[in-house]
Amino acid sequence: MTFNGIPFHPLFVHFGVCLMVLFALLQLVMVVSTKARVRVGVFLPIMGIFTALMALITKQTGEMLGEVTTDVNWRPHGELGDLAAGATLALCAVSILYWLGSEKISGAYNPRLVQASARFLSSGIVRTLIVVAAVLASLATLVLTFMAGHTGAGLVWTN
Repeated sequence: MTFNGIPFHPLFVHFGVCLMVLFALLQLVMVVSTKARVRVGVFLPIMGIFTALMALITKQTGEMLGEVTTDVNWRPHGELGDLAAGATLALCAVSILYWLGSEKISGAYNPRLVQASARFLSSGIVRTLIVVAAVLASLATLVLTFMAGHTGAGLVWTN
């Protein structure tokens, strides 16, 4: 698919990549800063959902472009793009869990299910596992996004 003769993938990829990097960096900041956790609040999981959608759209448009390209060297880029999108989806899920288990939401909502979930997610070992998962998913998103972008740029600029 194209827009005015330009394939959709290059049109979406820059926006998606910027969101993926900002989302991963913001999650890392949230892990280390209590002030950031309080200020950012629900914005991070909302950003995560939007970023995950953009990652999937970017991945899909890349696959559509891969079907019409004659260059066989695009496969490593496609595989790295798939991994980057997967890491972003994992980061989105962890971000939602992180937010649900944050101190701020624990008493903020009335439904018992939300309160029980917040208590469970903020308890000792569970919270530690969520924090470790958030850091690992953030780092995976950053590294894989960089690697996919680097191989994609190589395809464009070395031919």
